[in-house]
Amino acid sequence: MIAQDVEPIFPELVNNIIHPAQFDTLGNMIYDTIHFKNIYYDGFIPIAIEGIKELDSAIMHLQDTISTTAENGLYIDTTAGNPVKLVAT
Repeated sequence: MIAQDVEPIFPELVNNIIHPAQFDTLGNMIYDTIHFKNIYYDGFIPIAIEGIKELDSAIMHLQDTISTTAENGLYIDTTAGNPVKLVAT
């Protein structure tokens, strides 16, 4: 993941980090200051769990719909090239 892509959606999971400049013993700069963004990946765990719960709920709803459809003597025709449609048995 790229922090710049994550930040607009989950700004609380992105930190701005500053790595200070490095100098040698004579005071000459070895490395300039570096600014970068860091992602707090552990913060995605509760988001992923909630997403899984939502998907599980959607799957259960679809399974109920399929069961009800079958009980009413209909089935879902998914033959290649045709749109999905209900057909009487």
